[in-house]
Amino acid sequence: MAALGKLVDAILTRDRHQRVRLMQALFASLLMCCCVLALHVAAMFGLVDDGPIWWWSGASVAGLLVVVTLIRSGVNRKFADPAMTMQQMLYATLCAAWAYSFAGVAHNVVGIILAVILMFGMFGLSSRQVIWLGFYTLGVFGIVMALSSQRNPEHYPPGEEIVYFMMLCIMVVGVGLLTVQLHRMRDRLRRQKVELGAALAHIHRLATHDDLTGLVNRRHMQELLENERMRLERSEQDWCVALIDLDHFKSVNDLHGHAIGDEVLRALSRHAHTLIRRTDVLARWGGEEFVLLLPNTPIAMAMNSLERLREHFHAHPLVVQGIELAVSFSAGLTEHLRGETVAQTLERADKLCYQAKTLGRNRVERG
Repeated sequence: MAALGKLVDAILTRDRHQRVRLMQALFASLLMCCCVLALHVAAMFGLVDDGPIWWWSGASVAGLLVVVTLIRSGVNRKFADPAMTMQQMLYATLCAAWAYSFAGVAHNVVGIILAVILMFGMFGLSSRQVIWLGFYTLGVFGIVMALSSQRNPEHYPPGEEIVYFMMLCIMVVGVGLLTVQLHRMRDRLRRQKVELGAALAHIHRLATHDDLTGLVNRRHMQELLENERMRLERSEQDWCVALIDLDHFKSVNDLHGHAIGDEVLRALSRHAHTLIRRTDVLARWGGEEFVLLLPNTPIAMAMNSLERLREHFHAHPLVVQGIELAVSFSAGLTEHLRGETVAQTLERADKLCYQAKTLGRNRVERG
């Protein structure tokens, strides 16, 4: 199996996008080979001239193999369309028109070949490219039909060619309309996918973040803490958690109203995010309580970080709607111990926070 995988990688490359393009080009070459085979079968029954068919067969297959070679070598990346779909379509249509000119009695078979070519292009071309390809097809086949009916009216009766050209116009228009509809469906699905992704991201944020402050909410923080607990079981890295409670926050609500209180929580959350490390996680635990997770941090380092945060808020009052408010907090800081639950760690942090409150507030107690 490993040897087979290496062989597939050697043929189709490991690049996912190049592999898709290469497989499409190989599939187009396979379809052209089937069409070549069909005309050779017709030649066996004397329906097609043997002379031109071999030149046509060689040119048809060689042209598409050139495309395969360009894609496999990576030269195709220089083109606006790395899949080279338009180039393949133009060349295949030209080859089909050439086959029509010598197919004689079997020239109706070429119409089926052309239909296969046009249907293949539906999935790789834009609506504008399909329109240009339609005009190109009608122009090339119109010229070939006119010349064929003049040179060989026995096999290409003018009346039959006119009817055939009308049917060709109907087929080209039909393929064009189907392509436009296909692209509309694809665009609609793409938009729906983007909208669904945005909706899922919004739902995920609502489920994991606090509406008021934008911080991680309690439920998601509990998940993060549990992840840290399990990580500690597999490694020797320490982590700490702090429970933070704003001092005298009830008086802010009583004096200035709950709207100002909410603004204080928002402003404090924004400022705190600029002061903690990128790896730390701050969550709103409830009301004016917050929980700070400090991963891979010994308690001495965590204590220094929390003291810097406390001193900053103590020294820099928050300005909310033109009102200057002195904000301080009390916190309990503890280190998670191997073998204990997250609830036990939080309970110790809560007791330490209560101790900081009873000892005068605006302080951090560790334990």
